[in-house]
Amino acid sequence: MHILFTEDIDWQGLRTAFTTYNIRNERSTKQLSQAFKQSQGCCFSHIDDMLIGTARPVSNHTHCTCIADVWTYPAFRRRGIAMRMLRELLRRLHHYHFYVLTDPLWLDLYAKIGFTLADKQPISMGKTRLVGRTPRFIKPPG
Repeated sequence: MHILFTEDIDWQGLRTAFTTYNIRNERSTKQLSQAFKQSQGCCFSHIDDMLIGTARPVSNHTHCTCIADVWTYPAFRRRGIAMRMLRELLRRLHHYHFYVLTDPLWLDLYAKIGFTLADKQPISMGKTRLVGRTPRFIKPPG
């Protein structure tokens, strides 16, 4: 398994996978491509030629980053792929605050890399807001 930082992605294949597994399936292929291309330092995991995982940052490029589109192909889940992609994103980005919106099913994944639940947040539409302050394996700049 390789984690790549590349633009060489089959965007229609990714949209089909997202649609199949109900991940933000309202976006067109063009919108999906644009969202990833406008993000700083996207992660794509491959085994051979098969795309099996994605993660991307949405940043204000100063101190806040929201991590989005974290996805692993179901047959490869619970093997540390999402964890490796997230750690690589956090290693490459030197912001002080990271945010993630996730389904409660994945809270343990984010807790393992230093995220904690934000205080007094409403849970709506099955999504929970998480906030992580610079996880312990990241040194802030300066």
